[in-house]
Amino acid sequence: MLGPVWSEHLPGRPARTAGEVYLDACPAPFQSDEIAEIEGVIPVRPVPFDGPPVDGPVWLADLPRPAAYVTLGTVPVFSTPERLRLIVGAVAPLVAAVVVTTGPNPVAALGRVAANIRATNYLPQSLLLDRVDLVVSQGGAGGTLGALLHGLPHLVLPQGGQSQISLGRSIQQASAGISLDVAAQDTESIRAAAAALLQDPAYKSAATRIGLELQVRPSPAEVVAMLEG
Repeated sequence: MLGPVWSEHLPGRPARTAGEVYLDACPAPFQSDEIAEIEGVIPVRPVPFDGPPVDGPVWLADLPRPAAYVTLGTVPVFSTPERLRLIVGAVAPLVAAVVVTTGPNPVAALGRVAANIRATNYLPQSLLLDRVDLVVSQGGAGGTLGALLHGLPHLVLPQGGQSQISLGRSIQQASAGISLDVAAQDTESIRAAAAALLQDPAYKSAATRIGLELQVRPSPAEVVAMLEG
């Protein structure tokens, strides 16, 4: 499959499936053991990108704390109004504010919500994550990295994706959060897990440690200069 690509862009050079350098942006507790078999691994700092700078909603500037961020991503099979209503209803009594992004669903699909709920289709994480105290998500890669880089405890509610299940398991093993299987995602279990993450500082400490390890890695710009040299 790679042969035609190599022939077009690197004519005359034999095709290969790995380069001389492998850039690794994965947090160590989440990396697979196979990384040890790859030569030329250079760690690089993950830098989230969520589009050009935009102004956030006016209510974001005065968001009361503690606050939770709830998202199930943008894929309709994972993010449904029923699941979002369940999660928001479970978390809302624990915090002063819940920010929920509805993704593929119209905000109106949430129906009537509590007064401390702030709902929108989409909000760049770069505007939000330094204003909340808990992330509740399906366990996507972007949300997971964002939570770690901001030292936030993470409640992972996998919706059936294998990568979500794997990331949730790794987050729990790293003590940076809690993951609940689909069968355990009822109101009482979600509320109990969220309460534990908000009340026990050990979860935030673990997430902060991982985030600091990522922050001291070479930046993408520094790695480019390294490769050019």
